[in-house]
Amino acid sequence: MPTVRLSKLLCRLLLLSAALLPLNAIGTNTTIPELQICYDFGCRSKETIRIEESEWQSIVGWFQPPAVTATIERKQIRQAIGWMEEIVGRYTPTYRDKALNLEHGGQFPGQMDCLDESHNIGHYLSVFESLGFLRHHGVVQPAYRRTIFDDHWASQIEERATGTRFVVDGWFQDNGYLPLIEPTQEWLSLSFFRLLPMSLDTD
Repeated sequence: MPTVRLSKLLCRLLLLSAALLPLNAIGTNTTIPELQICYDFGCRSKETIRIEESEWQSIVGWFQPPAVTATIERKQIRQAIGWMEEIVGRYTPTYRDKALNLEHGGQFPGQMDCLDESHNIGHYLSVFESLGFLRHHGVVQPAYRRTIFDDHWASQIEERATGTRFVVDGWFQDNGYLPLIEPTQEWLSLSFFRLLPMSLDTD
């Protein structure tokens, strides 16, 4: 099996294992939030959904045990966002979303551009923060960069102890795969062609 396909398979198996996390590790009294989802480029299509309790518990299970460092918490965020996308795709056409939008965009309902991605991931992060799952980071305004092809947006978090900001960017991956988390200053200086291989990298 080619290396890229094997990497994606391992990533998918890792995400699916979230469903096996014990529910009592989080507490079943946690309110299941309504999720505001958008897609079809520039949030042209919008839906409000409420997922099942078992699904919600499997998402927030990634934050257990609570992270003792900001680095660990960013890894938890990455896993939780990937699994959130997988579950949201059960309720919306976003399960069809492919990495990037230059070659795949506009072919079917559910495809997302960077505006859709930054909105949805920013919303997920705000939900996590409001419910106390983010101890080391706060959600801040989306980051913006100009590429040779188009403008690009990504959701953004700030490490509380240092003030360092990180983008959480799902545009380079198919739905349900782990998003890019990168220091914003490094993300701003990366060329599109250096970022492009990340659409094939799920490590």
